[in-house]
Amino acid sequence: TGMSFTEKTVFMVGTLAAVPASAMHVFNFVATMWGGRIKFSTPMMWSVGGIALFFSAGAGGVANSAMPFDFITHDSYWVVGHFHLFVMGTIAFGSIGFLYYMFPFITGRMYNESLGKVHFIMSFIGTVMVFFTQHVLGLYGMPRRVFDYQPYPEYIIMNQIASTGAMIIGVSMAIWLFNMIHSSAKGKEANMDDPFALGGKYYFPHTAKTPHH
Repeated sequence: TGMSFTEKTVFMVGTLAAVPASAMHVFNFVATMWGGRIKFSTPMMWSVGGIALFFSAGAGGVANSAMPFDFITHDSYWVVGHFHLFVMGTIAFGSIGFLYYMFPFITGRMYNESLGKVHFIMSFIGTVMVFFTQHVLGLYGMPRRVFDYQPYPEYIIMNQIASTGAMIIGVSMAIWLFNMIHSSAKGKEANMDDPFALGGKYYFPHTAKTPHH
């Protein structure tokens, strides 16, 4: 970027300093599940998938803290893949999982579990196809902020893979939209005490009896 070596070193150290915080996030997520009553219904699948993609995106950030490597990947599709893998894998996956989780409490009905799992599987596969491929495109030197690219065979194949992944994500989101709209009107009525059949009143503490000691 034209900065001095000293300034670049400060940015490198700052990037490295973010690594422990990100690692603590992952350990926190996993530790929250540890010893819990886990059921891999749709919200949990989105949560675990989001953690996996968050870890993958963070690993790319750690690699970029090394200045020699950053010189290679700077302003390339590696950066596009890294940032958007974080946005999609963490923010989008977490938000969608949360909406699935809250759906019975908001509507009083259950969504279609099979469609929810299809939505997750397609979105996860599509996300990997798009953003992992963009990392590789960056290593091959494809620049960002350019609307077109040279017709190199590697560029063509990888962009086709990424575009196919994006289409898979688009179809999965259409399935999600249908599931939400249809289930909110005609879905099975939810058991408001335990909509995900975990075996107890964990969702509304004020409805549970206070244990006697």
